[in-house]
Amino acid sequence: MICGVGMAFLKLEQNDRWGRPQWKRIGLRCDPSSIAGPYIAVLGGAETYGRHMSSPYAVTLSQMLGCQVMNLGTVHGGLDSLDRTIGLTAYARQAQAIVIECPDPRHSTNAYYHVHRYNNDRVIGVTAAFRAAFRGIDTGSLHYVGHVWKACQTIDPDRTAQMAMDIQLDARQRFTTYVSQFESPVVTVSFDDFCPDTVALRFKPSVRITPVTRSGPICAPPWAGQAAHDRAAQELADILAAHIKKARA
Repeated sequence: MICGVGMAFLKLEQNDRWGRPQWKRIGLRCDPSSIAGPYIAVLGGAETYGRHMSSPYAVTLSQMLGCQVMNLGTVHGGLDSLDRTIGLTAYARQAQAIVIECPDPRHSTNAYYHVHRYNNDRVIGVTAAFRAAFRGIDTGSLHYVGHVWKACQTIDPDRTAQMAMDIQLDARQRFTTYVSQFESPVVTVSFDDFCPDTVALRFKPSVRITPVTRSGPICAPPWAGQAAHDRAAQELADILAAHIKKARA
């Protein structure tokens, strides 16, 4: 039984009022309740979900470690999907170890705009701060995060850069708070190679592998594809193998 409170709480194994499973509603690849026994949880967005892929890194990681891996990646998920969906967090808390894909800071509710609770690539409204900073933008045409950044960059690159800094700082703090709640070992993985001189953001500036810590990243190459997922799975397996062996002892 999964327990929790708050309007973002979902019993993922139950159906919504239209008869659709809640895990499908938020864009999960499979029903989490179908996994019984010890498991590793992986959380994240489109890369973790494995959009257009038959073997995302979660599948390969399971094969390499010989253990169950619960893929909690959501196809349009970001920071809001992670920290506002208590049903996902409840499953993650029960895991032997947790892998979290670093979310793109742009795909999160912030001081400038709000994103959809589950589909974090969609903008549901802008704030007074946004209207004051970017006068002249037709906010009615901003339906997706990409629309926002393209419009802002066209109107005022300098203010767009300031917005990027503000959003990155806020997202880092929120992500750190989210990760710190777990007692199980946590490893983060990033598939993006965002350049600092663009409006795109990332949590770590370099592509590298770091030791396993509660906030240490595994950075796969940019333009993620099957090769990048395979590499991420191998590096994750190398880090998590000792922990899984100890848990089985």
